[in-house]
Amino acid sequence: MLSEPFQKEIPVLRKENFKIPCTSKHCHKIVIVNAYDVDLYQSWTVEMESFLQENFEAEVLTLEFGYSFLHLQRTFLRQLAILTLRHFLRVSRNTRGRHIIVYNYRAKAIQKPAKLRKAFLETLRTLKDNSFEFSNGPEAIKDRAIFSTLATTLSTVEFNTRRHPLRLFVLNLAYELYYSITTTVCKEIEPCVLIVGNGRLVKPAAVVASSRANKIPVIIIERGSFPGTFDLYKYSPHSLHERKMQAAELSLRFGSSKTSKISREYIELRKEYDPISGLKWHRNFETGLIPDLDNRKLCVCFTSTETEFAVFGDQRDKMEFQNQAQAFNELALFLNPEEWQIVIRRHPYGSKKLKSDPESKLWRGLMAFQHVTFVGPSDPVDSYALCRRADLVAHFNSSMGPEAISMECCPVITMGPTLWERDNSKYLINTKDKLTKLNIENLTTRPLADIELWGMYWATFGYKFTFVTWNQSKGFVRGKRIL
Repeated sequence: MLSEPFQKEIPVLRKENFKIPCTSKHCHKIVIVNAYDVDLYQSWTVEMESFLQENFEAEVLTLEFGYSFLHLQRTFLRQLAILTLRHFLRVSRNTRGRHIIVYNYRAKAIQKPAKLRKAFLETLRTLKDNSFEFSNGPEAIKDRAIFSTLATTLSTVEFNTRRHPLRLFVLNLAYELYYSITTTVCKEIEPCVLIVGNGRLVKPAAVVASSRANKIPVIIIERGSFPGTFDLYKYSPHSLHERKMQAAELSLRFGSSKTSKISREYIELRKEYDPISGLKWHRNFETGLIPDLDNRKLCVCFTSTETEFAVFGDQRDKMEFQNQAQAFNELALFLNPEEWQIVIRRHPYGSKKLKSDPESKLWRGLMAFQHVTFVGPSDPVDSYALCRRADLVAHFNSSMGPEAISMECCPVITMGPTLWERDNSKYLINTKDKLTKLNIENLTTRPLADIELWGMYWATFGYKFTFVTWNQSKGFVRGKRIL
């Protein structure tokens, strides 16, 4: 449940918060795209459609991209069952207890044979290279989206593309078709703005890429910091630069004293559970349990799941550490094995039961160091007890970084991009050059003021749903379950 101190701080989306980019004096045309068949995306569709129709003189069109077999979110049988039920309810008009979204525009993809051919050739290219190359060109957007979708589906960033030729082809085809459909929509309707959820996985990524290629402004919806909240982005929900700007705006709105109060209340809440996932990470900890340690100084490195950093976000400077494995590898080289022991605390996978370790290859290089020990994702070692025992905590972009700072027990360094760390902070060690010059003896425990921006941002950003209600992660409209 949403904690009372933050409930009053999270706003409801109002007309003044939503800016239609088009400045022409006419009846605006707005297109909302639902790209997936899960409650969150459908709820966003209902919420935005209702909000826009209430607040703007605009023609609001909604498109259905969710119910198709060209993605990996549902099994074939599950998708078939949902489609059959929807069709039955529509024909019989037996929608009691169900809310079925009415999509009022249907666009057809053009040149389907050409898209099939292109998807086939793109699949062959990927299979031949057996990898994805991420540049900044148009093809990179597709490659990142396909890689990210596969990584999410397979729960690993370390997969052999040649073992998944059919999946690659289906995702390539989905991207090409929905890119084409969105292009058709942009040309036929000429919307003032297009709205879609997420923007990272294959179908929404195709929508975003096509819209921008056709110079149609895009607004991307993503979940907020608490269940039942959402936020709007112009560039990407996965851009720390955009999130930094949002945090700065929130801080100006609240002022320093209120920012500090909200942040400290949120930090206390984080000790109980993660509001975004609703998971109590510490429920799997055995209080006070730490691995066998000796008398050397202790450095604890907290990781995040690698899929969070695999393909999206802002492009980093080539001098910066590009991923957490590289950062912690350089840290292991820097710390004298005779003086230091290092514990890598792997990020838990929540309630998921994984058949194999999805990041085994990622950490293989660090396993060669004699002074490095790993704590597995499901290990009951107490992360907070590790912080209290540590002489140094390092993180790439883990929430345990700010949480360790809040404990005020040891110095904490940041080795990757965050929305809260100051660029000129002596604790930001995000390049090899900074690491080489680091004098750990001069580091002290950090003041809570260093993480006020983090606490305030995660406590309050986003907007409450108005038209959709939630019950156990399921969306309802006027008491009817969304189907």
